Amino acid sequence: MFFMYLASFYNVRLYERETPIIFDEVQLFPRARSANKYLVADGRYDYIETGSLI
Repeated sequence: MFFMYLASFYNVRLYERETPIIFDEVQLFPRARSANKYLVADGRYDYIETGSLI
């Protein structure tokens, strides 16, 4: 659902193993950072986490 929401909200196509997904200021959302572990394990996309405290 997460990937379908992103694609429809931004009106783009996400290509598996080619589209990076960037989480900016993740320290503000601990649940998002925890969820990222499962997204990485899924292996469909690459993820970048950024933030002023990371």
